[in-house]
Order: sequence, then structure tokens, then C-alpha cells
Amino acid sequence: MRGYVGSIVFLAEAVLLVRDHDFFTHQPLWTLPSGGIEEGETPAIAAARELVEESGCTLDPAQFQLIATSEVRRGGVQLSQSWNFTATTTDPHLEPADPDGTVDDAQWFEVDRAVELLALHRYDPIREPAIRFLNGERGLHWTFELTDDTSDQPVFRWHPPRLFRR
Repeated sequence: MRGYVGSIVFLAEAVLLVRDHDFFTHQPLWTLPSGGIEEGETPAIAAARELVEESGCTLDPAQFQLIATSEVRRGGVQLSQSWNFTATTTDPHLEPADPDGTVDDAQWFEVDRAVELLALHRYDPIREPAIRFLNGERGLHWTFELTDDTSDQPVFRWHPPRLFRR
């Protein structure tokens, strides 16, 4: 099972998004700074590392607040677990240096525009928790059941999220 993290970072009323390439279509899309947890990392340390790699925004892992968790299952078997965090910064400077070579831009967007851009995301486990958080919902745990991944638009089924325990 793989572990993943994502971050919703604020600069005053603006939200940080990065332009990455969609895993399924390889087309550019605006999304959250995110990525996999490496061996020996906690989710907050991984979130801080991915944030600096994909945007140049540097934050201490202690600044991250857990806002949502999710899991992806297929046929009842858990494929991945994700932790979504939020944090704030006062430094507007951005300079992506993504070692994976998929992120080519990072920008600050007003919240409404960030929601519009995230709504275009094809991957429900990223899109749904992020939009719900930006619309005011906190502390949710999601379970997504992958029902079809044979096209460039994976299909998921999920139940309403429930509150998670810290």
C-alpha cells in the first residue's frame, strides 16, 4: 500500500496550486502540491518536502495541520492512504524545482478560482477532499472504491465522508 500527501497552502486569501501533468492523460492541469511518502518520512515531513520540490515554498512540517484523510480501494483491497494538510505562509516567492520533472509552474490563486481549477481534476481522491475543504468542511475521512481505471477518466464510487479521529 502506498502513502500520499497533499497540501493546501494559503498566502493571505490566495491558494497555492501547481501545474502538473495528469497521471492518466499526461496533459497539464492545476492541482495541489502532492506526492508519495518516502521511506522513513512522516506524512507531515513528506508534505513539506513535496511542497518545496513542487513550488519552492518552504514550511516547517510542524506548521501543517491535518484536514482530511482518504483511502483508495479496489475490490475491497486498500491500494493507498492519503493525508491532506493545510498551512499558511507570508512568503509569496515560488520556484518549482520538481525532481520528477512533471511540475512546470506554481501560482497563487484566489479561492474561487482555485476551486474552479481543481474541479477540472479527473482524480476524485484529490479533487473532492480539496474542494470540500476550500468550501469550509474540515476533518473528513474519505473511502474511494476504484471501479474502472481502463480509460483516461478513472471511475470511483464513494460514500459520504465521515469525520476522522485524530
